[in-house]
Amino acid sequence: MSGQISNTPTLKLRTRPINLLWMIILAGVLIRILLALVHPLIFPDSLDYLHLAKCVEHGDPYRVTGMYAKRLPGYPVFMAGVLLLDGGRAIGILICQAILSGWMIYLVWRIGNRIDPMAGLLAAAMTAFDPLLIGFSASYLSEIPFTAMFAFTLLVFVRLCERDERWGLACALAILFALCIYIRAEIALCIFPLLIWYIFMAIGTQRRRRIVQSLVIVLMIVAGMMPWWIRNWELFHSNFFRFSTLEGISLYESVYHGATGGPRQSDIKWPAYMKKLNESQRDNRWTAMSFQIIEHHPIRILRLAVIKIGRTWSPWLHAKGFRNIWVNGILTIGYALEYLLALFGVRRLWKRRSKVLLGIMLIPIFYLTAMHAIFLGSVRYRVPLIPLISILAAVGLGQLISTCQKRCFGARRSSG
Repeated sequence: MSGQISNTPTLKLRTRPINLLWMIILAGVLIRILLALVHPLIFPDSLDYLHLAKCVEHGDPYRVTGMYAKRLPGYPVFMAGVLLLDGGRAIGILICQAILSGWMIYLVWRIGNRIDPMAGLLAAAMTAFDPLLIGFSASYLSEIPFTAMFAFTLLVFVRLCERDERWGLACALAILFALCIYIRAEIALCIFPLLIWYIFMAIGTQRRRRIVQSLVIVLMIVAGMMPWWIRNWELFHSNFFRFSTLEGISLYESVYHGATGGPRQSDIKWPAYMKKLNESQRDNRWTAMSFQIIEHHPIRILRLAVIKIGRTWSPWLHAKGFRNIWVNGILTIGYALEYLLALFGVRRLWKRRSKVLLGIMLIPIFYLTAMHAIFLGSVRYRVPLIPLISILAAVGLGQLISTCQKRCFGARRSSG
């Protein structure tokens, strides 16, 4: 398979698409910079990231709240790089995230443009003005760098599907995916369904080559994670393939008797013996306790999973301080329409037989939804999926616009 994935009929645009794109990107970046300057957002996790960034900047031990592997180093290293370039001013991080968002808008356009120019521009506009993406760009959290990097990774994967004979693209995919894991480890296992889809969609003799490429990609990702794994092994001498020592208590928080599907870690009562263990031993113990609960209360865990999925895809905000009725009302209407348009987009791509691209977008959506049906559910955790939803919604909206145009022109011609 070569060339672009889809040959869907395009809609005519009166203005040059590239000019519209740059206006959309510029508007999106300016809005984010303005919010960052006027009202930067700091959450509890932000304090950890800022502290770790300072540790990296000054060459101090990589440790926060007494823990050496609480957070992966991807986002703190990014922050530290900005601090070094900007003389230690934290606001520079948010400005860089605003610029990074502009790049992300461009990447979304690149993917959507493979369907048709209208879909690309609509997807770029939806991404540029999405309230959650705008809000998190002004937050000291890993969402925006991860979302931009993951969008870039998926674009490379799309190009690999188009030109599977290019080993350079396969190597680039492996490197980018490893970088994504260093920012957010939850994405790690997503490489397997993506590569299975890559192999499944092969034609004829392509399948054997794609299997070999997939094995090389996985091995390169493993090699890329080795420095972090080896470092943690030297610290704890247990669980070689450990990403973080926060995983155990995060899972326990999601399933214990007081779990509601949302953040409750501050309400957890620690057993007395737990405080005597090191962070690795605590992580192992929390994990073991979590699996015991899952084993003995499967029905309650399934009910919690439904609640968590609802929280993740909720069109309104749940966090305290963000429950304004007017804001949530506007968000609910906007996201409900976007979800509906995305369903139309899925239907259109399926009918147009653009199944390769459709699979590349749906796999991460289902994967991260499943991950947060196990762990906590929050609108924060769907942020990396917003560009994909925007593309699907843009396809659906483009279809509606095209249908309306045809009916309108058809009615005029018949009346004329």
